[in-house]
Amino acid sequence: MSASPDLSIWEHHFEGMRLEHETLRASGQWRSGRRTLLQALGLQGSEIPLCRALVWALTPDGWHGAGVVPLRAFLARVGVPHEELDDQTLLGAQIVREESKNNREQDATRADIVIRLPRWSRTVVVEAKVNVVEQPRQAARLEELWASEDPLFVFLSPSGNLPSTRAAGGGSWEAITWRDVAKILRQAAQSGAASPGYYELIETLEIFGGHRHA
Repeated sequence: MSASPDLSIWEHHFEGMRLEHETLRASGQWRSGRRTLLQALGLQGSEIPLCRALVWALTPDGWHGAGVVPLRAFLARVGVPHEELDDQTLLGAQIVREESKNNREQDATRADIVIRLPRWSRTVVVEAKVNVVEQPRQAARLEELWASEDPLFVFLSPSGNLPSTRAAGGGSWEAITWRDVAKILRQAAQSGAASPGYYELIETLEIFGGHRHA
């Protein structure tokens, strides 16, 4: 018969593991709970708060501290010509959240983010989705109501697909993901200092990508 194991040896190993676990926890290297502050607040998959955070990050003179670079990078990614993205133009940009217009039936249609540049004749209209399906004819209604501004439409979603409710032969759409936005913001931050909140937004988008759960 084989010798029975010496339980004192196992107890010694378990005690060493327990002490190592405590050390890791105390130093912040063993973590539990929510992964980011926005997740702790339950906002990692909420459309309106994420859109507001994105507008905050794109505002050139905002307290995020990254200047005009995030807005320039975002607009270049969605197809705005580089010659329209000089500092003076970007500083004069108007960024509007939840802009509404009415159709013939007086039903309000809202664009999540609208960006207008001083000298550029077109308007960037962003429709964002986070864990929510499109409403009936939603993209087509945006195309109709913003048509007079020669819009460039952006569909921002977890998947990166084009909107299914766009009209045949309607406006031009560019599809990007929330993780694309995280990449844009992180690259923009490399050119200078940015606030902790700016990096918190980036980390949340990198981990969750516009989904409620990773």
